[in-house]
Amino acid sequence: VSLKEVPDEMIQDVVKSMTPHQSLYFRQETFNLVLFIILGVCITSIVLPSRYVGSMVNLGPTTDHAGYRRALVRAAAHLTRELILDDGFSRMTKGEIAGTLENIMLQYVDFDHAVRRGDSYGVKEGADVWSPEHNEVMYHKGCPWRENPDNCTTADYPDAAEQGLYALSLQFVESVHTILDRFGGDKAEWVSTYGRSRKYPQPEGAAPPGSTTTTAAHTTSRAATATGTETGGEGEDP
Repeated sequence: VSLKEVPDEMIQDVVKSMTPHQSLYFRQETFNLVLFIILGVCITSIVLPSRYVGSMVNLGPTTDHAGYRRALVRAAAHLTRELILDDGFSRMTKGEIAGTLENIMLQYVDFDHAVRRGDSYGVKEGADVWSPEHNEVMYHKGCPWRENPDNCTTADYPDAAEQGLYALSLQFVESVHTILDRFGGDKAEWVSTYGRSRKYPQPEGAAPPGSTTTTAAHTTSRAATATGTETGGEGEDP
């Protein structure tokens, strides 16, 4: 049996006649289109998120230290109550309570600055820069965190409607220091049992982890808080 070579013209005629009858997913044009779509999706999925990498990286330490700040407020409220009661039922001495409470407030001021202004504890850009909602709550009048944001008055603080959350934060810090001055006893006996954060580099002037708080640090924190109370507002620091 002898084989004859099929002419190229016949092959092209067969291909042309068969192509219109091929299923869509077998055609070369379909494969080309799908390939371009896949390449476009891959490139887009890399290029677009890369514009927000800095924001996404910054969001982690910001939310972390906002949570730490909230936990420190709760710890400060608990220790303040124990310091005022001084009923002997706490497993901490008065000096340990006072020293730990002051150390907590120093760390609260550091974390608050990191969350709001950035440039410390791994937070590159503070919420003051990129979050209008944060600024609305912190610095504007009213209390948008309530169901009725126009009604901020309480029996103990009737002027709350005239200030934002930042002013309340300053007054909270000042109130804790006032309680420390009144109920803390001898400052020479103050010993902190609460270490500072080791996760990120400390800001300039911050006490090292686990250090005992001092009268000088207490005075510095008081002075910074007083300054923030006088000039409090968007863009100011405690």
